Amino acid sequence: MNEEYQGAERVEALSLDMSQGSRMIQLSPKVFEEMDNLRLLRFYNNNNRVKLHLPQEGLEYLPNTLRLLHWDRYPSASLPSNFCPENMVYLEMPGSSLTQLWEGDNVPLVNLKFCDLR
Repeated sequence: MNEEYQGAERVEALSLDMSQGSRMIQLSPKVFEEMDNLRLLRFYNNNNRVKLHLPQEGLEYLPNTLRLLHWDRYPSASLPSNFCPENMVYLEMPGSSLTQLWEGDNVPLVNLKFCDLR
C-alpha cells in the first residue's frame, strides 16, 4: 500500500463544509481510490463560491460502497465511468456541472430513496 494513502481503507464517512474560509482545495482524480469502505461523502457549500477543484478529466474512482453522496456544485460533467451506484440510498448534487451520471441503461438503483440534482 502506498504510504500516502495509509489508513484510507478504514474511512467510512467524509464531510467537508466548504462555505467557511476562503482556501481553494485541489483534489486529485484518485483521491478516493483507496477508500473502499466509504459509505458517506458530503461536500456542502452554503455560498456561491466554488472552492473545491478537480482536474479537467474529473474523478477516476468513487467507491461502490457509497450510500450517501451529497456534493454541492460538483465541478465535473459526469461521475466516474466505473462507479456502480447499487448501494446508493441518497443522492444530492445541487448546482453541479453534471450532464451525465453514469453510462448504460441497466444501472441498479434498487436502494435509491432520494435524488435531487437541481
